Amino acid sequence: MHSTFRYLSVFFPVYAAIAVIRTKQLRWLIVAGFAGLSFAGAWAYTHSAWYL
Repeated sequence: MHSTFRYLSVFFPVYAAIAVIRTKQLRWLIVAGFAGLSFAGAWAYTHSAWYL
């Protein structure tokens, strides 16, 4: 799980931009992207899929 945070920290400026984005669709698209990356990282960790 520690590597998931490392991948997400690269995108932190985009995540911080959510505060100024007025379009709700774009805001939810960014949140869904982060959720997908978190899920992929957790899945790779729990299934020992280090190639991801």
